[in-house]
Amino acid sequence: MTRRRLTAVLAVAVLAVVAATVAFWSGNKEAPSLVDTAKKTKKLTIGVLPDQPGLGQRVGEKTYAGLDVDVATYIAKQLGVPAAGITFVPVTGADRAVALANGKAQLVIAASPVQEEKRGGVALSDPYLTMHDDVMVLSTNKKMRQSRDVVGKKLCVLPGSVIPAGLKAKAMPTKSISECLLALLRGKVVGAFGKDAVLAGYAQQNPGRFKLLGPNGTATSYSIYLPAKDPRVKHKVDSVLQKMVQDGTWKRMVTTRLPMLSTSQAAVHP
Repeated sequence: MTRRRLTAVLAVAVLAVVAATVAFWSGNKEAPSLVDTAKKTKKLTIGVLPDQPGLGQRVGEKTYAGLDVDVATYIAKQLGVPAAGITFVPVTGADRAVALANGKAQLVIAASPVQEEKRGGVALSDPYLTMHDDVMVLSTNKKMRQSRDVVGKKLCVLPGSVIPAGLKAKAMPTKSISECLLALLRGKVVGAFGKDAVLAGYAQQNPGRFKLLGPNGTATSYSIYLPAKDPRVKHKVDSVLQKMVQDGTWKRMVTTRLPMLSTSQAAVHP
C-alpha cells in the first residue's frame, strides 16, 4: 500500500471515529428539565380528575375546579406559567401514571396515594394531602354521631375502600360513588364508607344533607406524579409544596374547597 493511499485510509478512519463520537454524545444529550421548558414556553399540561367534587371536577368544556386544580395552578405559577398557560386534561385513577409516561400530561395532580407502586416514567412528590377513612351519613340521622355508632350497621363502600375489621360494620360493595350515595339516600344503608376528602367533596355539593362522623382507620398520604428522570422538577415541586403550606395558602385552599374536612387531619408536613 502506498503512503498516499495509507494516509487516505487513516483519514477516513479518523473521520468515522469523530462522527461516531459526535453521534454518541448527541444521542445521549440530557433532556431539558420541565423547570426550564415551563419557564420558557409559559405553558404546562396537567392531568386532574374530572369527576371528584372538591378535588377535581370538570365544570365547563375546558374548565376544572377543586383542591387539586388549585394546587396545580399554584405550582404552575411558581414554575413561571400563568393560569392562562395551563391546559388541564382528564385522567382517572387507572390511567394517571400512563398519562404522564406517554406525554399526555407533564404533571398529574389527581389524588395519587404515596403507597401506590411507582411505574415506569413516574416519580412522586412529597405529600400535599392526607386522607382518612370516614363514614358519611344523612344529617337527619341523630343516632349516628361518631364512627363507633355504625357497629353492626350496613354501609355502602366506595370503590377502592375497605372497611376495617375493627369497625364491625356490614359492607355493601358498590361500583361507583353515585351508586353508594343513591343507596344512602334511599335508606338501603345507614352510611357511606370511604376517604374523608372524597366524602367531604360530595357533601359540599349537597349542603346540609350529609355529615361526616370523623376519621377512623389509617391515614393515607397523596402526592403528585412527576417525570421520573427529572430530579430538578421534583426538587422544585417539593419546595413549592413546602412554601404553599408555610404561607397559609394550602389551609385556605382546603377550607374553601373542602370546608367539612378538618385541616388538622388533612395536614401535611413537607
